[in-house]
Amino acid sequence: MYKSLTFSLIFLAFINVFGQRYGRYNNGIFSGRIGVTGGATYFMSDPNYLETKSSVGFSLGLIYALELSDSFDLFIGLNYNRHNLKLLGRENSVATTIEEIGYNLENFSVPVLINYNYYVTRNSDFGISIGPTTDFGYKYNIVDSEKESYLLTPFNINTRNLNFNAGNTNIPINLFLTIGLNAQYLDKFMASVRYHHGLTNPHRNSPASIPPVVPNGTDSYVTLKFTYFFL
Repeated sequence: MYKSLTFSLIFLAFINVFGQRYGRYNNGIFSGRIGVTGGATYFMSDPNYLETKSSVGFSLGLIYALELSDSFDLFIGLNYNRHNLKLLGRENSVATTIEEIGYNLENFSVPVLINYNYYVTRNSDFGISIGPTTDFGYKYNIVDSEKESYLLTPFNINTRNLNFNAGNTNIPINLFLTIGLNAQYLDKFMASVRYHHGLTNPHRNSPASIPPVVPNGTDSYVTLKFTYFFL
């Protein structure tokens, strides 16, 4: 994971230098900006071997906006995501009461989006963006420590058996199709809402052993974020 993050940071630094060298400040073709971004996530998961409930998490990161023309931008981001969700479980295999168990899911994401500004005013731009988002890492962390010995329904899976990174020499990578709307003001501020639709099966790396069931499912999430461009 650290190699991927290092590469992403180097790449963001490179495109910033490229934008500064050929951007608006040098009367070039391209104009580049770097910003910090943060906001909320709403994570949705529907695996065939767990019972889940959606919840609100958060996302923090950097974004590089490269102005390709008056109408088109390229958005490249690097985000740390901490999604929250609840899984259903019971205290033991004979318990009849089903309870909610809090988890968070940590990973890093790199969206690469083309943005079309469909309405432009003197101070504001309104756009629609689309493109792939790649997520790196997939690890569930239990939040309710007092329920670490619980069993997850419907197959009585141990609550601690959800580290998808364990035993894997390769970092779990998952792909999403992202589409969203955004509003920019004075080239300094941006608000955006995006829907990330899962294209891959993140549960393929699940350590849970529940034959003959093969862990399967897709994840999706919504982000509502605010960005300040400082360069």
